[in-house]
Amino acid sequence: MELNKEIIEILDSHGFSFDSIEEQDNEYYIEMNNGTPAGEDWWTTIWFDGTNAGFIDSLEEVVNDFDVNEEVEIWIPGRGQNGVPNSIEVLLEDAKWKLKQLEELLIDLKGVVM
Repeated sequence: MELNKEIIEILDSHGFSFDSIEEQDNEYYIEMNNGTPAGEDWWTTIWFDGTNAGFIDSLEEVVNDFDVNEEVEIWIPGRGQNGVPNSIEVLLEDAKWKLKQLEELLIDLKGVVM
């Protein structure tokens, strides 16, 4: 299973990298990585049906389900420790940045002709 070359180029142009597409229980997934402005080595997993269109549809679900508040909540207990910013405002801006990156990626991917 491979993604369309154009999809890979768009992922790369948005700063997302991934090692490989994995298969589990007749589904596929990739773990996309990107660095955030606050210095997080951010990973997000996209599960899909193995098709290019399925990848884009699954990314859209991730975008629609992304909750900035929940993303910030994860990091609040570790504020100021192990590289986690102490400022809730920085955490909030970083979470908003993540959502914006995913939204912009989705917009560009929707322009891909399958």
